[in-house]
Amino acid sequence: MGDADGEEGVALALSGGGYRAMLFHTGAMWRLDELGVLRSLARISSVSGGSIAAGVLASRWDALQSGSFRDVIVEPIRALARTTIDLWAIALGLLPFVSAASVAARCYRKRLFGGVTLQDLPDTPRFVFNATNVESGKLVRISKAYLADYTIGVFPEPELPLAIAVAASAAFPPVLSPLRLAIDPAKVDPATVPPNAGTPPTRLFLTDGGVYDNLGVQTVERFSPLLVSDGGAPFKRLTRVARNWVQHGMRCAFIADSQVRALRNRMLLERERVAVWGIDGDITAYQQPDVLAAPADRVAELAHVETTLRPIPDAMQERLINWGYAICDAAYRRFIAPGPAPQFPYSRGI
Repeated sequence: MGDADGEEGVALALSGGGYRAMLFHTGAMWRLDELGVLRSLARISSVSGGSIAAGVLASRWDALQSGSFRDVIVEPIRALARTTIDLWAIALGLLPFVSAASVAARCYRKRLFGGVTLQDLPDTPRFVFNATNVESGKLVRISKAYLADYTIGVFPEPELPLAIAVAASAAFPPVLSPLRLAIDPAKVDPATVPPNAGTPPTRLFLTDGGVYDNLGVQTVERFSPLLVSDGGAPFKRLTRVARNWVQHGMRCAFIADSQVRALRNRMLLERERVAVWGIDGDITAYQQPDVLAAPADRVAELAHVETTLRPIPDAMQERLINWGYAICDAAYRRFIAPGPAPQFPYSRGI
């Protein structure tokens, strides 16, 4: 499926987490750009809210080579974070023959990507937008090079709008999910179809990539060095346990997801040349000089910003970006390479 064993080159994984994660990752990418790392990445893998940030970077990659990160990348992301997508998508999705996921895709097209397709993206870095196939239960990799589910096969060079790829990766269940994607069985690479797989389908039902892998590391886990930005919501202890079936079932599902994420984190931290930073992290644990101030109570406020696609006030946006910037810097300098002392992009700190 194009995931090379032990592949050399720096890779970046961006987790899910709605607008909160999108802004947190923006700060991390900003610091990586200052360190001279961002523009030399080999692959960027993303899910959900991380895919929105990655989509902006991918669609503006050529412009970034001659423009500032703030103007080319940050400002469009911040403009999106002032708008509502999920509530409009849910409301319009109640109409006959309209899906919430398709409404979200139209929003991304209008506000961010226009007519950009996967084939307009750069070859390097390779951007991989990950979704989950509801029918097979497997990860679907969507990139310029291919669309692939290893239980079905590989569809080379898909002619797919970037807005659709991002909407599929960020199809939060159950409200923005599933995204129905028509595919042409004739375009599958026959050499990649598994034995006894049967005839390739004519459509895929896709949900958020975070359902399968909320860190987005599946397609980059063999790269070295590997950078992982985790803007996912931290596990929250309850003061009162719901006893009705719906809320209790949701809580149990969240516990299972949390344990999978914890296992992935432990596996990553056992490797060399891997830097992982999380939105609920402790910046002092990286033991680096000149780390930026990040009081625990302020970090906790940022970590518990809701996972939605609804407006975030400008002041909170700046704090989330500053926090992603600060902890990415500390993790990178601790595990990958030294660098110059950082300075918050926005004066308010976190």
